[in-house]
Amino acid sequence: MIKLPEKVAYLRIYTWQGMSLGAQHWYAELDMLDASAVKVEGPFTQRHATILNKDLRRRGCSMRYQRGTMYDGFLDWEEAASRGIEQWQEVFPGTTILLLGRASSGSPMPIIHAPEGTDVEALNALTAKCEEMGWYKAHHERGASDHNDLLGEISDEWDALINEALQPG
Repeated sequence: MIKLPEKVAYLRIYTWQGMSLGAQHWYAELDMLDASAVKVEGPFTQRHATILNKDLRRRGCSMRYQRGTMYDGFLDWEEAASRGIEQWQEVFPGTTILLLGRASSGSPMPIIHAPEGTDVEALNALTAKCEEMGWYKAHHERGASDHNDLLGEISDEWDALINEALQPG
């Protein structure tokens, strides 16, 4: 468990592509425990406006997007991540760690930013190990208790490292 949640922010990146007909954007939100999520926004590039306007013309709409218009949709995951990282400290200025995920998901999660001296490589290796093992394996499956015990140990190790990074000085 993270002992100083007020020092940790979360960047959630998601899309409706493949789930909603015509969906083509990626979205990002910055979040903290006990705080409301804030949508990440950025200005349309000329390329983005052109792509969307082509789609609008195809559907017979007269509305047109313009370069510079602020919007919460991005053309790809990387652009959504980049804008979220840019806006993180403005939205949650007291935080020192940025994780990739949702505040409600728990740990371990990939580290995007942490204070100098934090063993980010070890933290991300533990996160990868949990993902590789199947972090979300159903608890009711036969034999899942040993699997979940091991994941719990890895999670405890991740928590200890993240809490160490949150200590002042």
